[in-house]
This record gives sequence, structure tokens and C-alpha cells, in this order.
Amino acid sequence: MKGKGTQAGFFQSQGSIRNLIFDLDGTLIDSRLDIARSQAFAMKSRGFSSSEETFLPLAGQPLHVAFRNARPDLDTLELECLIGAYREHYREHALDTTVPFAGIREMLLELHASGVGLAVATTKGSAQARQIIAGLNLLEMLDGVFGTDPPLRYKPEPDLLLHVLERQNWDADTAVAVGDAHTDMAAARAARCRSGAALWGAHDRGRLLAESPSFDFESPAEILDLVISRR
Repeated sequence: MKGKGTQAGFFQSQGSIRNLIFDLDGTLIDSRLDIARSQAFAMKSRGFSSSEETFLPLAGQPLHVAFRNARPDLDTLELECLIGAYREHYREHALDTTVPFAGIREMLLELHASGVGLAVATTKGSAQARQIIAGLNLLEMLDGVFGTDPPLRYKPEPDLLLHVLERQNWDADTAVAVGDAHTDMAAARAARCRSGAALWGAHDRGRLLAESPSFDFESPAEILDLVISRR
């Protein structure tokens, strides 16, 4: 758990932390298998050969990106059909194997009790994200759940984080955006807030750390320790 990057980046990592903005999949919850199974189901329903192993390495990518990475030859109409089939299947199976990562519930409980502002910013739609978070009994610990609803652009664009900061009336200088993907780090930088790399969920630690996050965390307990020390 430490500051990263240039001297300017080091100084950016200093100061109080009053609010945390978490990515969802791969950061708060281990949802890779349920997502990959629904993606593979969608492909098979449209007559393509596929398996969950095809999509596990693509975890965290927006749906249109993941499907196009799996099948670069997809046209726009077929892509829309795949996304529709995925959403129908995932709606019924989003919690088959998905659970919070070890230590997440305890971390959120203590941070919430300490008065730290907590929000989720995810590539999922807001309604679906809230449904999943509620199903895992995490919703009551959060001040807000924000998905990438139109017209917001996906990370690494800063739209979603800026939207959260505006809606919650939080100052970027006292916020840290925590995620498991390089796009989370890039979005935080573009939104001019500090970033935290959730290494327990990262499927590409090297690429994540190459983004020079303000902090890197091996466990949720390290986030708790840092925030308490900065209050």
C-alpha cells in the first residue's frame, strides 16, 4: 500500500480521504464466472461456438468490447442480439456463484460506520448493479450506486466518476477511485482524483500497476487502514 509514480503523483497521494468510489466487478464482488457463463450462453444461442473460458480473460470489459474481442467479425446487428441474449440470461443467473471478495463486507461496514462516503461506479447499468448489490446485502452500506447509463461513456473516460462526484457533492481532492483494471486508473486520472489498485481482483496486475495508481492494495483491510489513518 503506497503512493506511486512521479513526484507529483506522490504528493497527489497525500492528504485526507473522505470518500471512496469503488468499481464493482473484480473489486467488490467476484462475478467473473457468472458473467462469462452468460456471455458464452449468448454466443451459443446465436449459433457460435464458445465457452466460459473464452470470456474469463475478458472480465471487466464493456459487453460490446468483450464480444468483439471474442469475435472480431461481428456486425452491429449481431452484436446487439448477443448483448440482448446475454442480459436476459444474466438477469436470472447474476448471483449463481457471485460473492463479495473476502474482507469486503467488513471493510464497508467499518468505513460506513466511520462516516466515510462510499459509492459504486460500474460499467453495468445502474438498475442491474443495484439489484446485484442488494442481493448480496451490501446496498445499505453504500451512499450511491452509479452505472454507465447513456449518455455516459465507459471508462477510461472520466464521465462516470465525474457524475458520481457531482451527484454526491464530493470533492475530487478528497476522493479515491478503487478498481481492478487499468481503465479504472485512467478514468481516475482523467477525473483528477486519486486512484487505488485492487490487486486481489486484478486479472492483469502488470498492466494495472503500469498505470501508476496513487495506491495499491493487496487486500480490503489495507484500504481500511489507509483511510482511517487519513481521516
